[in-house]
Amino acid sequence: MAIAASHAEVGSAELIELQQNLIELSERLKDCYEVLDQNISSLNEEWRDAKFDEFEESFRERKEKIRELSEKYYKWATTYLQQRIDVVIEAEKARTSL
Repeated sequence: MAIAASHAEVGSAELIELQQNLIELSERLKDCYEVLDQNISSLNEEWRDAKFDEFEESFRERKEKIRELSEKYYKWATTYLQQRIDVVIEAEKARTSL
């Protein structure tokens, strides 16, 4: 039984839209991180005991994952994906100049 290979073609417009969506997602994640960080700091002003330290410690790793994801999405969108967009744009230009 043979499996047919599929060939998908994506244009620069779709890649640019993906890039914009990823950058927007990155910004939203960054905003969430900052809000969480500010809220935890505010909570610390009201809640001052060892239990707060436990709470903050248990929450810190999750909060940092949000920041890390934000940075990774932004980096991928502005480096790797941008390079692919540039290649596709050049290919589109070459096709139209034939």
